Formats: sequence, structure tokens, C-alpha cells
Amino acid sequence: MNLIAFECSKCRDGYRIVTYGRQSTGGARKLPNRPSPTYLVPASDQFHLYSPLDVPAVFARFAEAPANDEGMRQFADNFGLPGSGPGSIERKHSISSLLENQAVMRRALDALEKGDRQELIKLLHEGHTRAGPFDIPGQSGLARLELRLGPAGGLETAIVPPTLMQAMWIQFLLHAASDAQLFRCEQCRKPFVVGSGTKRRSTAKYCSNACKVAAFKARQEV
Repeated sequence: MNLIAFECSKCRDGYRIVTYGRQSTGGARKLPNRPSPTYLVPASDQFHLYSPLDVPAVFARFAEAPANDEGMRQFADNFGLPGSGPGSIERKHSISSLLENQAVMRRALDALEKGDRQELIKLLHEGHTRAGPFDIPGQSGLARLELRLGPAGGLETAIVPPTLMQAMWIQFLLHAASDAQLFRCEQCRKPFVVGSGTKRRSTAKYCSNACKVAAFKARQEV
């Protein structure tokens, strides 16, 4: 069993980018040249339960996605909306809020890969105290610990986050405190982890056997 036990609802048909016009209140006029806020919404009412953390290093997929509306939409298509969690379906998420969270995750990952541990700890502490990357607007709740039966029938401890965003941060923190390393696939450039507990050797070059085969075929065609 993975240490993090997490499932969320994901739209089978992906997500759309929608724009909601700013509404003036109290007689205030809408300011010119200011873009209307954009949101991600499900493309249909067809949902299914999904375990996003079955994919290694989802936090890195999020941090390294294109920092724009389309990049966030593609991430949601693959992993769901960040406010979704067990038993809940998120119907709308602000893209600007998502990009703010991504910027913090990107900075944290950069500090980790540079070996700047003090900067990493400072960044995460500041984000937590100002209710930053660990919180989702409109969502509440904390991760909880549960006892579950393992495959062999023994008891195992599991961390159960309330939302995908918190699940990604917990995954990042556990990675940062481990001796695992984050690599990028030489074929598709997607991140994957190697080292203790990952079942991947430090000499690995590809994230999957499919990428290994694709790289071999590409070399044969040259």
C-alpha cells in the first residue's frame, strides 16, 4: 500500500476553460483592459473515481506544466481538479488560483533540486502560515491518518488527504525527505522518481517500458 491513500473524482470528458465577466458592485465601474477571470469546469456530468498518485511524481507534473490556462486544463484532464477529493466533485476552479499554487510548487521543486534546504523549509513555512499552497479556496479539512489492512492482512498506516492539491504537497514533502531522485524521461521528458522504495534503478533513463521501446525504434530509424 502506498503511504498516501487518495482517490478523487475526474470528469471522463475532460475540462473546459470558461470566462466569467466581472460584475460591478456598489456603483463601481468595470475597469478597462483587465481580463475577466477564467475557470476550469467539467466538460460533462460523467465522472469516475481515479487514483492520481498511482502516477509517480504528480507534484512535478503539476509544477512543470505550462504556466497558462491551457497548461492547467491539460493537467486537469490528466489528474482532475485540485479541489476534488474522496466523495466530492469540484465543479469549478479558478485558474489564477491554480497558477499561484503552481508557482509556489515550482519554486519549492527548484530549491529542492538545487539542494537549498534552508530556502525550501523557509518557502514551505511561509506558504503554510499565510494559508497558501496547502489550502484550496472554498475547501476545508486536514489530512488524516488511518489504519488499513495491507495485502498480506497486516495493519498499515495511510495518510488520507482531503483534496488533490494537498495530496500533491504531501507527496512532494515525502519525496523531499527521502533519498529518491527525480529524473526526466529521455523520450517524453515527463518526470519520474528513482531510488529506495521506487523500484527504479538510478541508471533508469525512461519513465516506462513504452518510452524505452519508442526510443529504441527512433534510434533504429536514424
